[in-house]
Amino acid sequence: MAGQMAGGGAMATFAVRWSSSRTVREALLRSAVLAGSLKEDEGEKQLAQPTEDYQVILSGTQMSAFQSAEEAGVKARTLLITKKAKQRIEPSKVEFQRNTDGKTIRGIIISFPRRTATGEATIGADEKGADFSCSPGKVVIKTSFDFSKMYDSQGRDL
Repeated sequence: MAGQMAGGGAMATFAVRWSSSRTVREALLRSAVLAGSLKEDEGEKQLAQPTEDYQVILSGTQMSAFQSAEEAGVKARTLLITKKAKQRIEPSKVEFQRNTDGKTIRGIIISFPRRTATGEATIGADEKGADFSCSPGKVVIKTSFDFSKMYDSQGRDL
């Protein structure tokens, strides 16, 4: 997925992953187990826990566009819009992941609520996809998620 600088500037490539899915969480936890930073039984326990929110991880080699951004600013300029119901889902939380230097941003975890304030699902069972947009500073990042392709052995995998 590519983000383009405002005004027709240079292109930068970003990875946007639906990280709350069991498939992605399993892969990340398995990677941590293989790297020795997590015990296998702990990984299995974490995977068994349902996620409270939908989570999207945004990363890329050119994260400099976010260096001057604040988490609150990114939160205010990020949105999911479901394709069928046109439900606008604003993030509940944005968290910057930083390198060991504590300054350089290596990724951004964006959480979206699974339920509205009245308890209704933010993404209905019949929803086939959603459009994601994030526009911190001069960068505009957009992509679409096709829920009809997000299934595993347990069913829908969001």
